This record gives sequence, structure tokens and C-alpha cells, in this order.
Amino acid sequence: MATPTPDSDRPKREVKVLSLGMTRTGYQGVHHGIQAISSPLEWQLFDQACDAFFPVLPTYTGAPFTRADWDVLFGPYEAITDMGSFFATQLVDAYPEAKVILVERDVDEWYESMEEAIFSTTWGFRADVVINMFGPLYGLNGGKTIRKIMLGYYGVQNVDELRRIAKARYKQHYAELALQALKQDANLSERRAAALYNVSRTTLRQRRDGRDSQADRRPKTMNLTKLEEEVVVEHILDLGSRGFPPRLADVANMANSLRAERNLGQVGQNWPSTFVKRRPELKVKFNRKYDYKRALCEDPKAIQDWFGLVANMKAKYGIQDDDTYNFDETGFMMGQITPGAVVTASERRGRPKTIQPGNREWATVIQGINATGWTIPPFIILKARHHLSSWYKDGDIPQNWVIGVSENGWTTNELGLAWLKHFDEHTKKKVVGTHRLLFIDGHESHNSLDFQKYCKDNKIVTLCMPPHSSHLLQPLDVGCFAPLKQAYGRQVESLMRTQINHITKQEFLPCFRRAFDASFIASNVQGGFRGAGLVPFDPERVISALNVQLRTPSPLPVDTQPWLSQTPRNTLEIGSQSTLVKQRIQRHLDSSPTSMVEAFEKVSKGAAIIAHKLVLAQKRISELEAANAAATRRKSHKRKRVQAEGTLTVEDGARLTALQDFGVRSDGKKSKKQKRAEVGEPSQRRCGRCNRTGHNARTCKNEAEVGSE
Repeated sequence: MATPTPDSDRPKREVKVLSLGMTRTGYQGVHHGIQAISSPLEWQLFDQACDAFFPVLPTYTGAPFTRADWDVLFGPYEAITDMGSFFATQLVDAYPEAKVILVERDVDEWYESMEEAIFSTTWGFRADVVINMFGPLYGLNGGKTIRKIMLGYYGVQNVDELRRIAKARYKQHYAELALQALKQDANLSERRAAALYNVSRTTLRQRRDGRDSQADRRPKTMNLTKLEEEVVVEHILDLGSRGFPPRLADVANMANSLRAERNLGQVGQNWPSTFVKRRPELKVKFNRKYDYKRALCEDPKAIQDWFGLVANMKAKYGIQDDDTYNFDETGFMMGQITPGAVVTASERRGRPKTIQPGNREWATVIQGINATGWTIPPFIILKARHHLSSWYKDGDIPQNWVIGVSENGWTTNELGLAWLKHFDEHTKKKVVGTHRLLFIDGHESHNSLDFQKYCKDNKIVTLCMPPHSSHLLQPLDVGCFAPLKQAYGRQVESLMRTQINHITKQEFLPCFRRAFDASFIASNVQGGFRGAGLVPFDPERVISALNVQLRTPSPLPVDTQPWLSQTPRNTLEIGSQSTLVKQRIQRHLDSSPTSMVEAFEKVSKGAAIIAHKLVLAQKRISELEAANAAATRRKSHKRKRVQAEGTLTVEDGARLTALQDFGVRSDGKKSKKQKRAEVGEPSQRRCGRCNRTGHNARTCKNEAEVGSE
């Protein structure tokens, strides 16, 4: 195993004493009784030792860690204490000639000491701040390594599990050393080993017979084996990374599929939530709907290409930040409020309701903003054919705002061009460079010929964002429109409290003005450009936030490095591990069988992992096949007209559909097809123009005759 090169100035000594009592068992007393003893803090080497020996760690490699590696770690020392206890059995194997010292302590007192000195100081808010914030800044890696050693040695995923099994693991520590002594010394009796290591003979005998220790025993609520749980967790994380996080019911189905392979029943109703609580990698959260096309566009390469285009255009035209703009339209239902947190009676059950007006008339606002924080006056489009004088009488709307009308309250190509002229009027006097840069989306009104011609004639450079990406790349969507909608909803809600139950255009305009003033402030506008990575130019701000990639997993790369004994994760690795086992069998004549047995166990474990994954994959395939078959059936159904207007019950609809299948019309008369079938007349194709047989519409010569009749 590759290890860091030790400092040449460090003295080299031979390890003579191993003090392997559990940490916090009075090791300081032993420390003062042995000359030159110390606890080395070579964190990088301890990290490698953890990865070599503790399978529970996600960084586990199983790579060999030999006496030469231990010598690099403990080179300057003649005795090893404290930290060495976590690698007790490995150190005894590495230094068989060294003397072993064991110190014990009352298990309850030991646990209190561990809680005070290690558990509470290595985990918690303060520890997180020190380890995750100050550690990287000052190169302090000890905290992370101590966590790694603790979790790996105790075989747990988090500190809660560690606390639960700590006492049992304490007892197991001495039992493991006693078992190792029995294996190494043929003259050592079971009674003598139990006395030397202060272990119950019954416990020692049970462990010698292969029974699990209390720390390794699985609680009854754990319906899956440790290996099955790891496979389920990996499957959940994979689904989540591709935008399909499973629900608790789906997790239960995964577990049931694996248990069915062992002819076991289904898990209980509460098992999925208990399972998630036990696994630190998982957490239950409310999901949010996410458009499939948007997820497809969250491709880091596509986003990176977009930012490359932005940089090229700014460089080509020498565009300054002061000349950078964004515009878009957003719609409002005039009478719709915004959901939010409210204060209600504590005894109330369920979510409280807030009454909103019934008016769902649509209005559109076209808005432009500048990267320095100022806004172009709004351009409002109302559903109307005529402008009404009442919109303009009260003076609530600023004079430079623009109001337009359309049949449905939506923007049109003509209104889009009108806004562009409005934009030009308010920005051309503020140009710093030679061109203005305007970020737009792919709306039809933004890409009309007249729109683009006006931009070209007035030195306005337009850049269209990739489709379905405005939630990431458009400053208005990132920083402005959401606060605007919330502020408008609050304005409508305040009107409802004053018994104004119908929002007309007259109420909409002043409400919108107040919402606009509250939301389109300089900090929100600048924050929108900053969040979109445009000003200041920072593509990584957007790319680093991408977390969903719909993709087909890439094939695993072929590793050209020599295979080291470890648990295989796919068929290729199983082949490599099997080859390694065969080679060790061939060399076994003059060696110990231990390494060969360990290598074979890893083959077995890898095969089990692949088998568990196969069960989940087969279940997933069955679900996809069922969904595909259902979709195929739906598409194969003919879409015939059953009845014009009116209403139908499902029963009547099914009856009429069945009659149609037999050629009977809904009014009870026989169709032409059925009449021909009754008289034995074969069905003939007819011309689409003259309705005669023998030709088709393309070759019809009766057009003139038909037209003259």
C-alpha cells in the first residue's frame, strides 16, 4: 500500500509494547509508566488504515496494510497506546513479538468518560463548525479522522448508533483479543484466556463457535441484512440523483422484493420511516414537481456553452455591465392570493384557508431590468378591446408606465414590438458603450422579424437563453418575479379583508403598483443578475447548483491498475476477484489460508450485492413494462365520436362505444358498413371528390362534371 514518505529526521525505533486497552481506560497511567510512549497523530496514515480495515466506511478499499505501513506510522515510537486500540487485532498480527498490555475500567464509568471526552466533543454543532469550517482553513484534519476511526471501528453510520452499541463493543474488544491469543498460542487454554482477558468463558466459547456478538446482532426491526440495506440505500440515492426520488411506500416495496427472495413476509407499516431515520445518508423531505424538459436542460455542458456564448458576445461588442438588460413577461390572475404561513388557533386541525376573490381574469406585465439595479417602467397588457377612462383618472399609476390591450390579456407580436420601442426610449440615453445587450427567452413575440430588425437597427444585441432554462439563467425569474407575485397576493388579501370581493382592472392597477414598488428594488434586481451568474460573470454559481441529470448511467471505465483484493461491485470486478482467488489457491501450498479465505469471502459478498441489485432491477423493469403496456393499450384505442354535445355517464359511454364496435350507430340505425356486410357486398374504396369507385381523388376526372351539377 502506498503511504506518505516519513520525515527523514524522525528517529526509527522498533515497536516493543502494545497497550491495547480501550481508549479512556486510564491509558495516561500506562503512558507515564513506559519510556518514549506517545500517541502519533499522523492523520493521513490513520485515514488509510481506516480505509483498509473498516468495511462500513464509504471510502473502504480493503487494500493491504502491512507491517511496513505500520512502521511508517509508528516509526519513532517503541510503544503504541490509545489510538492503537482501534486497530488492536491488526497490530498484534503485525508485531507478534511485542508485549501486550491491557487496561480495563468499569464499563459504565468508561462510557461516561467517552461521552464527555469524545462523543460530545467530536459531534454536535460546535464540532461541525470546527471540523467543516476551520479545519480546511487551517489544515486541521484530526477531527474528521477521529470521526472516521470511531464510525469505522464501531461499525456504525452515525453517533446515535455509536452510543447505542458502545458498551457492547467495549466488551467485544477484549473478547476479540482473547480469541486472537487462542489462535496464535496452541498451549493457551480457553479457561486461561478468559481469565487473562477478563472475558466470560461462555462469551468466549460462543464467539469461538461463530455466534455474533451483541454489538453485531441485528435488532428485530432491521428486516434486511446489512448488505441488503446498503444495496437499498445505493438504489435510493441513484434514483434521487436522476430526479426520481422514491416515496416511503417505494422503499417498502424494495425491501419486500429482497425479503421475498428469502421467502420472508413483508415489512411493517412503520419500517420505511424507521429505516430512513437510521440511515444518515437519507432524509424524508417534501418533493416538488419538476418539469421533465427543464430537467433535461440542466446539463452542465449546455449551461457552460451558454455562458461561453455570453462571454464571446460581450467581448465582441465591448458591452459593459451598465448596458446589460433582461426582459420578460409574467402573468397575473387578478383575484388570486399567494399561499403563505399564517397565524391561527393552536387547537385548529389541518391547514387554514384564506378566502380569495373569484375573478380569474388574466393580465400580463412585460418588465425590463438593468444589471446595475434600475428598472424600465412596466408595460401592462389588460384583457380588453378599448381603453377605459377610469384606468387613468385616480393618478395611482406613474405617467411613464404603459398600458396595452389584447383580446385575452396576453402579449402579441405587435405588443412585443411596442415594448421594444418603449425599452429603447428609456435606455438609449444611458448607453455607456456602443451596444446594449438584452437577454430574452424563446417567446414568439421576441423572435419576430420586426422585433429583430428593430434591435439590429438600434444596436441592441439579443441573446436567447436555452429552452426551459429561464429558472436558472433569467435574472427576472431568479430574483424578481417571485417577490412580485407574493407582494401582489398580499395586496389582494388586504382588499379581501376590507370586503372588496371582486378585483377589477381598476383595483388591479393600484395593487400592482404597490407590489411593484415593494419588490423591484435595486437589491432584488442586482441579486437576479448575480444569481443567474451574469453580473458579475460567474458561471460556476449556476453550474454548481445543478442537481438533477436525467441520464443513462455510463459504462464503468476499465481500470488498468492491478486488481487488489476487495469486495467486487459488478461482474467485471467479480471476474478479477475470482482470478485473484485462483492465483492464491495455486500459491497456497506454502502459505497461510487466511488471505485466501478473506479473498473468497469478498467474492461471495460481491455476488450477493449484484444479486440484490438484480432483484431491484427486475422489479423496476416489471414496473416499466407494465406502464409501457398500459400506454400501448391506450394508444391502440380508436378515438371515435360517440355523441355531439350534452353529457354522458360512464355507463352510457361504454354502451355506445360497444355498439359502435359492432357497427351500430348511437341512434339505433345501421351503418353503411353493416348494411354492406349483411348483403355480402365487399367494401370498396371511393373517390374523395365524386364518391365513385374505380379511382381516387388524385386521378379523378369527374371534377368538372361534379362542379356543374
